[in-house]
Amino acid sequence: MGVLCPEDQGISVVTSQDGHVWGPTPPTIDRQVHCGSCIFCTYRPPIPPSHPAIAMISDLFKDNASGEYADVFQTLGITHDTHLRILLGMEEGDIRRFFAACVPNKLTPIGFAEVLELLQKFYEAHKWVALPLTSIPRKKNGDTFEVFLSKRDTSSKIVAQSMRFSEEEYGILAAQIRPQIAWYLDIDCTLNEQDPRQVERFVQAMCDQLPVFTRYERAWPIEVFLRRLLPLSREDLVGCPSPDTLLPRMYQRQHRCPRLTQYFRCDGPKSVAPAARKLLSIFRMDEELAPALHFLGVNTDAAFEELRHMSLERKTDFVEEANELELNAFQKLILNRLFER
Repeated sequence: MGVLCPEDQGISVVTSQDGHVWGPTPPTIDRQVHCGSCIFCTYRPPIPPSHPAIAMISDLFKDNASGEYADVFQTLGITHDTHLRILLGMEEGDIRRFFAACVPNKLTPIGFAEVLELLQKFYEAHKWVALPLTSIPRKKNGDTFEVFLSKRDTSSKIVAQSMRFSEEEYGILAAQIRPQIAWYLDIDCTLNEQDPRQVERFVQAMCDQLPVFTRYERAWPIEVFLRRLLPLSREDLVGCPSPDTLLPRMYQRQHRCPRLTQYFRCDGPKSVAPAARKLLSIFRMDEELAPALHFLGVNTDAAFEELRHMSLERKTDFVEEANELELNAFQKLILNRLFER
């Protein structure tokens, strides 16, 4: 049993005592499925009130007994926790403008103020949940901070929240990263002892497979994961369950809209500009909004870049002119933000 590094591939191969080989082909990993309302007929999959996909939204409105504020969020299209996390990642002024423009007749001035206060209090108590639509820079004392996070005695909760993940998400990502380290790196060495070229290949592979890491400057969380995990014992690898068994099932798309099949295949965002698809997948909205991009003709990176270079007014009109789409307010907001340069 050992670590082999074929010179022609530069990839580690681990063979366990039972003869199992971790070869150069990484496993296929399913992602969590997050569905919003159908962009063609507004169908929304039913989600039980106690479902983990809406745990944060339920917590946000736990003191609003009448449920009127939750109804406003439903109307806007903020229907599960991923939507809420994106909203919390926006600037306060943008949040105010979004609500002021979309629900002027649904909230009294007092109600409007109360909703904003609820969001602010929730953000202050759970800053890690925010998913900003822009990239996440390293902290000014990034090196020192990341060294602290890399220590194995630093709690996973602190590490997870510093990366803006829940503990469950952090555990899932660690379980996905751990089995793949052996394809690229020497599991007997620390990160500082690795071939920098192989580390770079590993980081790129993880960013391609888990686009969420591209939100971070220099994908710094991957380095923290590696520092915490390396060196790895072969027992760690042999005992690693398949990542597919660790991914929680949020809820599957139950709806098969006839118009969806007319413009777009139902089995995934296949015919959308790769750059746009990558941005959507970071926020887990590719299944929800890729059909809209396909319908709008954003099928190549060139088309996506051309759209992003339009004036702000033209881009807004471009989305509004798609009369056949039944986009809710939040979906329109995300599409317009996606087209920003």
